[in-house]
Amino acid sequence: MSLEKQSQEYHSNLWTFPIHEKSIEGFCGCNSMVTYVYSMRIATFNQALFDRLFQQFLDIHEHNVNDVFMTLFEQTVSELQLSRLVHSEVLKLQHMVIFEFI
Repeated sequence: MSLEKQSQEYHSNLWTFPIHEKSIEGFCGCNSMVTYVYSMRIATFNQALFDRLFQQFLDIHEHNVNDVFMTLFEQTVSELQLSRLVHSEVLKLQHMVIFEFI
């Protein structure tokens, strides 16, 4: 399983909402024993899974910032900056071009 898919699975299971039942016993006005059972959902955070997820994020980050990736990222950023500069100056460049027809 890939790091991303495993991280998504961990993330989706961080919280669980199990149903807890409680019962209360007592005497009613006619002196009969009565029992009331009620159910409620309690949010439960899985700390151990969170710790594994945190480590997964660190592993993904380490994988994504290796030298090859960072070189490609920096090259892409430089290309985008150059493209932005050219597009912002295109009108000036068009007026600077002088065509000579012979």
